[in-house]
Amino acid sequence: MNPGQVALERRRQILVARIGAQRLQLEWQLDAFRRPLQAFELARALGETLRRNAKLAGAIAVCAGFLLMRSGLFSKALRILRLANTTTRWWVLARLGWHLVRR
Repeated sequence: MNPGQVALERRRQILVARIGAQRLQLEWQLDAFRRPLQAFELARALGETLRRNAKLAGAIAVCAGFLLMRSGLFSKALRILRLANTTTRWWVLARLGWHLVRR
């Protein structure tokens, strides 16, 4: 081989190695976006399904709203929230007392 061919072969090897490194870097960078893209595709598919069945989804939401209003679930949920709030207050006081007694 003459010196020109040797230089060309060496340049080709350098370029092949550089292209391989760039491909690996690109694959690594694209891998970071794989999960968000999957989540986006799932949300898009869900949106398409909801759009196709919009009347049915609306009817179900209205029926669920009426059932919640009639059964008093809203007032029951408020009572549960009040109970949880009171319970947490008493729990904090009990823990504080326990820590004071342990000293």
